[in-house]
Amino acid sequence: MEDNHEECGEKQEKILLFLSNQEIFVWDKEAVMMLRRKCRIVGSLVGSLPSKPRQNLVFSLPLVLLPEEARLLLDKNIARIVESDITRPSQEIVHKFQDERRTSIQEQIERLEELKQQKLADFAEIIEEGRERVDRKRRISSQNSSGKVPRIETEEKQSFMESSSVRWSDDIPKKLSSEDIHRSSESTDSSTQQQLKNMDILSEDANGSAQKQSEDISGSSENTDEINLQDSTLVCVSTKSKLLRTKDVYWNFPETEIEQVRCKVFSDLWQKGYFITNGNKFGGDYLVYPGDPLRFHSHFIVKILPCGERLTGLDLVSVGRLGSTVKKTSVLASVDSSGKVIYTSVQWSGFV
Repeated sequence: MEDNHEECGEKQEKILLFLSNQEIFVWDKEAVMMLRRKCRIVGSLVGSLPSKPRQNLVFSLPLVLLPEEARLLLDKNIARIVESDITRPSQEIVHKFQDERRTSIQEQIERLEELKQQKLADFAEIIEEGRERVDRKRRISSQNSSGKVPRIETEEKQSFMESSSVRWSDDIPKKLSSEDIHRSSESTDSSTQQQLKNMDILSEDANGSAQKQSEDISGSSENTDEINLQDSTLVCVSTKSKLLRTKDVYWNFPETEIEQVRCKVFSDLWQKGYFITNGNKFGGDYLVYPGDPLRFHSHFIVKILPCGERLTGLDLVSVGRLGSTVKKTSVLASVDSSGKVIYTSVQWSGFV
């Protein structure tokens, strides 16, 4: 495996890992990208997207780290664990927040204008087709009013009319009056014309409101529009600020024997160049990837065992069948008395 862990320590400024309720979080987006690209630290995004908060398929900041990932970053002198120093904000911080708020409002307005123009461009072709359809029906209606019945051009329409029509008799007039044809055409086109008329009105309103809002942004006073804009836009909190006050904290991990074994196994796999993530969804402790999880499937399900723990036959069968079911290799990992990490792969063959 390609080992690029030396590049991970090239960053001069340490990454801030925030400790909250015994969980380690990363809030800086640049730090998240650096951890993944250079340090092979994946973590798990647990925040919701600001634009789509009601879905649970794609997540956003913050990034929560495994305790083993955080300990590795501390041992490599890449990061430090801190807590937010919550105090009364100074006037400088208040002014800084207000400036960022005004900038955020302006960016949201510009983005809204782009979305409006994009929607108008998408509907332009539909509106044009509707206008052509109305013009075509108007021409047919004018021909009908002059006493000319339009000729049916396609053979399918002709055959359909012949099969579904009623035989003419002397009691039925063979030629409809121009007034009846005109009235029928108007009733048929009324719904279509009304829909297109509404689309035209919406288009004009969108153009007018966009122009009006643009004029308000450039030349209006801040007395009334400022309040409306603040009430109508989102509050975007910056994930990185030089004015943020933090304090270093002591983090006591690992404490127990199993936690020490987990840290040693994780560090050994990381030194070999693998990507490691949480393996709870596959019944193990870690999932091991040969590359970035966005590009590769995991190859191994690692189960951590303390040194000297005895396994029954049922345990071995369970571990072996678990890996074969999901087409992965189950690996039992432990640390011997000399501190060396030992790996044992288990594969279910299907024979008893």
